[in-house]
Amino acid sequence: WPWIVDEINFGELLGDIVEEDADIVLDFQVSQKQSVVYLVSSLFTLKVAENILNGLGDDISFETILGSEYIGFAPDLGAFVTCIGFDESGTESVIFLGTTNGLYTGKASTAGNEFFAAGAAPALVGGTGGYPVKDISVSPEGSMGALISNLEDDPELLVLIDTAANLSVDFRTFQGLPGNELHNMVWLDNEMLAVSGDHGLAVIDTTDITF
Repeated sequence: WPWIVDEINFGELLGDIVEEDADIVLDFQVSQKQSVVYLVSSLFTLKVAENILNGLGDDISFETILGSEYIGFAPDLGAFVTCIGFDESGTESVIFLGTTNGLYTGKASTAGNEFFAAGAAPALVGGTGGYPVKDISVSPEGSMGALISNLEDDPELLVLIDTAANLSVDFRTFQGLPGNELHNMVWLDNEMLAVSGDHGLAVIDTTDITF
């Protein structure tokens, strides 16, 4: 992905929008099924197809890139997008968009310039409304999901999601989470989720969870 846009000073372009350079790119995920990357930034959330490298020629302007048939923009969800995840275990890929007001999900489009599939409007995952999403992780088979939410000054919480039933359940520090600040999540298989925090590491067996 040797994608370089010359003559654009992103520091000046985003200076009035972001406080730190690290805030420009918030999340970056690569699709295993398609030659596509998903990028969450402080300005927009988009899908970029690898074909853009061969389809635009050598003289590429910023306007040409954003208007290309190889770029798909996430729809307006009424909240700022913070992170992205997806499930590619089935015949159709599913996108999960974490926002400052909950987790949204919908079927991914196979078209280069579309984000969600036609007629597949993203829906709010049950029980996540009002939660600012810090991170998302989806199990290998796509049947389970998890998010970390940072609710202002409160200890961070973990939300486990049954993706098929569109149900969720919350976990807080007093229920065994490894600290007030959660750092990362890794699915060990489709049922076991490892969570790291400022006080250590915990593993959750989701088969013991009632949604």
